[in-house]
Amino acid sequence: MLSTIRNAFDEAFVIEVVRGMIAIGVDVITANAEFGRGQFEINFAPGIGIDAADHAFTFKTGVKEIAQRRGY
Repeated sequence: MLSTIRNAFDEAFVIEVVRGMIAIGVDVITANAEFGRGQFEINFAPGIGIDAADHAFTFKTGVKEIAQRRGY
C-alpha cells in the first residue's frame, strides 16, 4: 500500500540515505512510505550480475551506518 501522506516521516533520514546512496553510485529511483509507521521503500535500478549484489550490499550496509549515526 502506497501512502503519500506519511512520506515526511523522518524526512531528513530518508534524504540522507537517498543522497548518500546516489553519491556512492547506487542508482536510487524511488523513495516512498509504505503501510506501517516508519516503513519505507527505497528502490534502486536493477543491475546485472555482481553489480546487483554489490548495490544491494552497499545499500544495506549504508542504511545501517546512517541509522547508527542517528541513534536508531
